[in-house]
Amino acid sequence: MGKYAKTDRIDALMLAEFASRIQPPITIPDRETVRAIGAITDRRAQILEMKTMEQNRLKATRDVAAQESIKIVIAFLEEQVKGLEDQISKLIDSDSELAAQNTLLQSTPGVGPVIAATLISSLPELGHLPTAKLSALVGVAPMNQDSGGHRGVRNIRGGRGNVRAALYMGIQSAVRWNPALKGVYTRLVEAGKPKKVALIACVRKLIGILNAIVRARVPWVDVTQHQPHGT
Repeated sequence: MGKYAKTDRIDALMLAEFASRIQPPITIPDRETVRAIGAITDRRAQILEMKTMEQNRLKATRDVAAQESIKIVIAFLEEQVKGLEDQISKLIDSDSELAAQNTLLQSTPGVGPVIAATLISSLPELGHLPTAKLSALVGVAPMNQDSGGHRGVRNIRGGRGNVRAALYMGIQSAVRWNPALKGVYTRLVEAGKPKKVALIACVRKLIGILNAIVRARVPWVDVTQHQPHGT
């Protein structure tokens, strides 16, 4: 736009111009409960990262005193995680709509409390948008890398990293216990696809299943019995 200065007035004009040209959809602000769940879920992830760092330090030291200190810190962090998980559970249970959605999400094999809470707080579009758009929001939709006659390798990028991380961690268990995902994963690996590529494809499949569940408001078994294969 050729605007190099920055003032409140210029910022307002640029935001108005953006809205006029792009026409972004109107979104409803999150409820206070949802924001609280998101903040606590993020904090839980931060503490788990600290716990991993301490566990790595424990493996790296042979000093007994240092080991004891690290073990105390790890035990404290574990207590913090448990406390935060209890808070998340209470917040979800305090809201009948969120509690119902949580029950529906966890009816799916491979989806536990952490994934459900992450989806509730960070993917409110679930059940309201096409699966392809949700996959792009999460950052698991393959993006073209083409120019002229060149056809590049499709890669995933961007999106909501916390949702993608939660789903990727969960999918590694889900492909063993969820029959709909196990079949997809097995076929792709047997076809020669790298395991990571197969797992990301299963994440997209899982998003589709969960999207249908939330939209139809029926548990996993009922939805998948009526879904076309591969949806």
